[in-house]
Amino acid sequence: MPAEPSSPQEPTAPADVPSATGAGPSLAHAVSWWAVRLAAPGAVPWALWGLVPPLAAIAAGAALCFLCLVFLAPGDLPWRPLRPSGAAIVLWDLLLVTVLVAALFLIVPGHALLAPILLTALLVLIRLKHWIRLTGEPHHRAATGRRLRWLATGVAALLLLGLAFPLHPEPIRAAVDCVLPSTAPWSGSRWADAAPPAADTDPEHLVGPARWAVPEGERVVAGHRDTVVLSGGEGFVVRAADDGRALWHVGTGRLRSVRGASLPGPEYEPGRLHQVGDTVIAEYRVPGDGDGDGGRPQAHGLAVGYEAATGRLRWCGRGLWNLVSDPHETARFAARDSRDGHHWGLYDAADGGLVARVAAHSWDSSAGVADPDQDRMLLGDGRATVWSGHGYSSYAVDSGERLAAVAAPVDLDRTLSGLLHVEDVTVLAFGPSSADGTGDRQRHERYLLAAHGADGAPLWDSEGTGPLAEGEPVVGSTFDQCRGQDEDFGVVSHRGFDGHFVALDGARAEHRAVVVRAEDGTVASVFDSDLFMAGCSVRRYELDGRLHLGSGAVLDTGGVVRRPENPLYAELVTFTGNGVAVRTGSASTFHALP
Repeated sequence: MPAEPSSPQEPTAPADVPSATGAGPSLAHAVSWWAVRLAAPGAVPWALWGLVPPLAAIAAGAALCFLCLVFLAPGDLPWRPLRPSGAAIVLWDLLLVTVLVAALFLIVPGHALLAPILLTALLVLIRLKHWIRLTGEPHHRAATGRRLRWLATGVAALLLLGLAFPLHPEPIRAAVDCVLPSTAPWSGSRWADAAPPAADTDPEHLVGPARWAVPEGERVVAGHRDTVVLSGGEGFVVRAADDGRALWHVGTGRLRSVRGASLPGPEYEPGRLHQVGDTVIAEYRVPGDGDGDGGRPQAHGLAVGYEAATGRLRWCGRGLWNLVSDPHETARFAARDSRDGHHWGLYDAADGGLVARVAAHSWDSSAGVADPDQDRMLLGDGRATVWSGHGYSSYAVDSGERLAAVAAPVDLDRTLSGLLHVEDVTVLAFGPSSADGTGDRQRHERYLLAAHGADGAPLWDSEGTGPLAEGEPVVGSTFDQCRGQDEDFGVVSHRGFDGHFVALDGARAEHRAVVVRAEDGTVASVFDSDLFMAGCSVRRYELDGRLHLGSGAVLDTGGVVRRPENPLYAELVTFTGNGVAVRTGSASTFHALP
């Protein structure tokens, strides 16, 4: 009998080549890839915690677990619930690695990231051969298989290149740092709405009625139009100016929950808050990876701009620190940039864009070069002035155009110790000359004031001898003894009013003070300076030609208009662009400007 025709043989695949029913990767390869499958669902909720609602973070991890079970390759488990194509398995594996790497960048600090990244790279190399086999299954057309092989190889190469980013992670770190301080209504404890003011908190010397009050622990730091910014140890909150409703907040607990209290990330520093127009700007500190001077950890600044009404993130400026603003300025602020030698720049508050780079040493500093960290910035009256002990440079706030550059005269043998703007006049304060000693000079005669026009042209100085008297040119005197702690947070301690400024006859609080006309240096009035010095540590504010002090005192060109009951331990008054906050006892009451 003729032999029965044999049935065609099914092609067999080598043991390590996956097919619909064939063997998969070796047991070692399968077990190693389960490390990625388990790490990704655990890392993603950790990275998302605080950025999204908790249930969403947990759901993301659960979804990854489910998809890992769906896209199993032959041999990954003895039994597979579904049998997806090899191409689908490869694409899912690549996506899973990408998600894991992104999560690691969020949760692992600095160079410590290298260890898990290198381990992931090793697992990718082990899996790469299996990906090529998966895209070579018999039922694939040859052209499709080649394309998938190239795709798998190319994406794997890009991932391996990305794994080297911990060696220079600046772009990714910048993106991460700018995400963390964003607002989220579900994070942290909710700030309570403000309470109505007490019946007896409407003093006559304040210019507007009391609107609302908050307990001790919240400090009014800025405001404009319809919103007020308050700082506290747990973050900051923006309230409605009319009734104190809490509109939005950023909590320190949120930052800790995302990165962990000991991991590098944005750290909130109470008090470093500004409101410029309808933008709230918060300054954060971000620790670096290396060591700075004296073995201290390096750090850089991070300035974040929020929409005042909603808390929406408008812009993020990595490297910006030491911000300076002014309650009367509604479009610009100044800041140092740690990426550019810590030089000053003028920035637009609406988008954080650089208006002009300010050269810290544009004058001819023949007396020596000051440490750039000792340069100060004064913003106000349409000008931005950078100054140190050796001179100053002024710039137009709107355009950044340089208006003046003046070096302190070497022959004065004095150091520039204070500077203020009074409309178009720049007033300078110099310390005592090293040759003065005590001698026969009166206390006020050992100091020196000088005034320049907006272009830097000299107007007058107070060199000479004689008493301080009304109607006479000012002699000696100073105002630099009252810098105030808030100046460290970019708040101007000195302020002119109605074309005048206040000078002191010495460095001690019980001495006299004089109101001086800025354009010609004439003394307008003389009064006891304990009242003035009591308000040194807080802001001053000019309103309707009067100077309001943080002690509660009010001055005009004729002298004292209102004296606080206890000038040395008076209520703490803070002025914003839209109101006045008075702190008495354990509460702070906000008074809106008319």
